[in-house]
Amino acid sequence: NTYAVDASEKIYDFSNILNDDEEKKLKSVIDQFIKKYKTDVVVLTDDFKYMSDLENEEFTSDFYDYNDFGMDYNNSGIVLFRNTYSSDPYYNIYIFGDAQLYMSEDRTEATLDHIYDYIYGKNYYMGFSKFVNDLSLYYAEGIPKTMQDYEVNQNGYLSRKFIVPWFEVISTTVILTTI
Repeated sequence: NTYAVDASEKIYDFSNILNDDEEKKLKSVIDQFIKKYKTDVVVLTDDFKYMSDLENEEFTSDFYDYNDFGMDYNNSGIVLFRNTYSSDPYYNIYIFGDAQLYMSEDRTEATLDHIYDYIYGKNYYMGFSKFVNDLSLYYAEGIPKTMQDYEVNQNGYLSRKFIVPWFEVISTTVILTTI
């Protein structure tokens, strides 16, 4: 089952790992990011048993889609999900829409590494704040060179742009004309 929530809140702490003051401060930072970069940011926590990481991914994707996150931003958004299930705690970042261009795999992995100690040390406020800070740094740098040849198609999937191979076209034309 997917929670039905108010998409304007941005922090959904169903595990109750943040206090009210931390949520308020984190919400302020997230709101500033959203206003500046026009990309939705969601922090989601829950506590449920799962058999594979795919279940966490499906839960997060359904939560994002069913609650219409990113609708004001070309469906662009980023979710940091923390499953606090005691036997197997889990966390990951999920990226939707145009945010995929900014958050390359390298940047996503680096962000996960930057927040690892905070998350597993249960200093969640610092980890979540560091997450938003990293997003801000990456967005300020722009789309990385490794993603310049990609675009997000109408279905929301990342695909390589078609680039006309001008050198080959001109070379072939010149050769054929010469022959």
